[in-house]
Amino acid sequence: MGAKRSACWCILLSLALVLAGCESPPRENAAAAATRAAAKATEAAAEATKAAAAQSHVQATKGAPAATPGAARSTAVPTPARKATAPPMPAPKTCAQESPPFWHWQAGQLTINAFFFVTPRLGLAVGEPNAVLRTEDGGSTWTLWPLDCPQALNSVYFTDAKTGWIAGDDGTILHTADGGLSWQAQRSGTAENLHVIKFLDHQTGWAGGDRCNLLRTTDGGATWLPGATGAQFTIVDLSFVDAREGYVAGHTEVVGNVLHTTDGGATWQPTSYWGSVPEAIFADGLTTWIAGGWVGGTLWRGIGHDSLTAVVQETHPGACSGTGYHFRTIYFSDAQHGWAAGDCGLALATQDGGTSWQPMGVDDRANWSMLRFASKNEAVLAGYDWQGGIRVAHSSDGGKTWSPASASRSSTERLIVASLDVVDPWFGWALVRPRPLDSTFLLLTNDGGQAWAQREVLGGAGSQVQFVDRLRGWIVGSAGLVARSDDGGQTWQIQSLPFSRNVQALSFVDREHGWVLTGDLFMAGTCEECEDEQKCLALFRTSSGGDTWEGPICIQLPGVPARSALVATEIALQLVDENRGWLVAAKGTIMKTSDGGSTWQPQASGTAVDLRDVHFLDAQTGWVTGKDGVLLATTDGGASWKQQRLGTKDLLAVHFVDKQTGWVTAKGPSGFQTTDGGRTWTSVDLPDWTELPSLDAIDGSHVWVGTSLGIRAYAPVCLP
Repeated sequence: MGAKRSACWCILLSLALVLAGCESPPRENAAAAATRAAAKATEAAAEATKAAAAQSHVQATKGAPAATPGAARSTAVPTPARKATAPPMPAPKTCAQESPPFWHWQAGQLTINAFFFVTPRLGLAVGEPNAVLRTEDGGSTWTLWPLDCPQALNSVYFTDAKTGWIAGDDGTILHTADGGLSWQAQRSGTAENLHVIKFLDHQTGWAGGDRCNLLRTTDGGATWLPGATGAQFTIVDLSFVDAREGYVAGHTEVVGNVLHTTDGGATWQPTSYWGSVPEAIFADGLTTWIAGGWVGGTLWRGIGHDSLTAVVQETHPGACSGTGYHFRTIYFSDAQHGWAAGDCGLALATQDGGTSWQPMGVDDRANWSMLRFASKNEAVLAGYDWQGGIRVAHSSDGGKTWSPASASRSSTERLIVASLDVVDPWFGWALVRPRPLDSTFLLLTNDGGQAWAQREVLGGAGSQVQFVDRLRGWIVGSAGLVARSDDGGQTWQIQSLPFSRNVQALSFVDREHGWVLTGDLFMAGTCEECEDEQKCLALFRTSSGGDTWEGPICIQLPGVPARSALVATEIALQLVDENRGWLVAAKGTIMKTSDGGSTWQPQASGTAVDLRDVHFLDAQTGWVTGKDGVLLATTDGGASWKQQRLGTKDLLAVHFVDKQTGWVTAKGPSGFQTTDGGRTWTSVDLPDWTELPSLDAIDGSHVWVGTSLGIRAYAPVCLP
């Protein structure tokens, strides 16, 4: 994977910890940390720049290396020459103060539950798992602010640009006094999930949730007192006219409920509402509006708390015709002018007090969940699309016309990570696919994951990525694709192999020496010397950084009974130097080469389970993962393998940073960590992981996992 140097890195994020097991992180001395970070960054940059310059002039027509005795027939495969001039060295970002490391999302799979725009430009989005998104440009770009707590965040509300609150599962309430840069937990007194939080001013507010659990504060959340509604349903929204009169709306499954109070929530009375699934409520003391629906979006209107009857029923918005959907938000600026929006582009406006409603003319693909007027004329509509991307629209004429913001989707899109690789605490790359499945693209970071920039990769055919330093890396994939980058992943040059078969495994030991392995066999007649071509793999190697390739070198696998069994199983390959390496495959297959891949000898693994991943620290010390919780370890180069079982789930990726410290991921999902060389393992319980195909680490404080939901990191973050 190339030289990896330990250093501090940063993400310009704020760390907040929920009261249940979450506390503010200690901060190190700023001057000392800055000096340490700058020194290491300068050293790393100088060394990498020197390495890049040394390789800047390489002949474009190097001959193929001579075939090693015992190898299968080989063919030199010329590919386009690389550029002669090395690109400039990217500069890593550093920070003076950072938190202790903790698990947090860096890209993908943030499910947005609520928005709040403090001003037309300053907005926040909260959701799950445990993260806050912040925008300062009206929703065009968003910054991820991780929180070290497992709770889902369900509602956010601000009384001004500095003062705000978040409510979430398990009674979570967080408070900020600096516009969301830092958050402190408030003691809610309940363990029920909270779905809504709203304030009249800096002191007076309410929060509601499961089992009609209602909380009230009159001191800005320093203390929260429970209120009894006398009913059992889930509160999803509330609206208070003043400190004494207000409403709560909710439902039990599909039956809706709306209650009214005139004593600040001390007692509650039922209203005349009878309908299904209210989602939002608006009250101004004269008129009450309920927004919701079930198989169609519905609005109810009442005078005060009486005669709440349906007045609008939308049954066929364009993007969701024939399916269930709701109105999610409603607001009136005065008795005549109102707006309501919801799922699938449902967005209507009225200018006659609700007698008639007209389309607002906004994005019909968005699920709108927040409508807010920051002033008489300035309004913001926020939601998300069916792929998880944020959608924002603005009005500057009091809601008469709306224009969309070019919202970034990189922080919320649900991404399947096929492969990731990091070379130091700052620089990393990930091959990802969005949901629904589409062409693969590359994410790259030079700030430890604070931001991941997107790059298209050769028609989206990539399946594995590896870099040996900050500039040079390779991608392999379908149709014999091999491509190299000499500028940190900004651009790529194709180095295709002569056989249009998928390349499944990739291993480079330095800037010049590398190997690729076809994992789905190859065309008939390619390896006639194999006794059974369905048990063979084809290996290609280069000693010129990919300018020329030698191959195919045919590898016959022992004990693999059928093509279907081989194709359905992961094949992993790792070389530790120019001569020595291992591959693992189905049915307990482990094979070793001592001559750079020319010949391969089977090793006795002691198991018949399918093997998934291999990782060697050096020529003697290595680990292999397999099905049914099987973990193999060797300290003699594979001459003997010691077997452990980490539960019964299939083990996936394995990575060690030294002989004592390592990680293993498993289906389920779950993970394991050891700090004593594998003698004992500690379970890493991260229930929001699903499939965990990729794992990489720099040291015990910088670990990345690529999942079927995005990228997650165990690492520090920068503190403001």
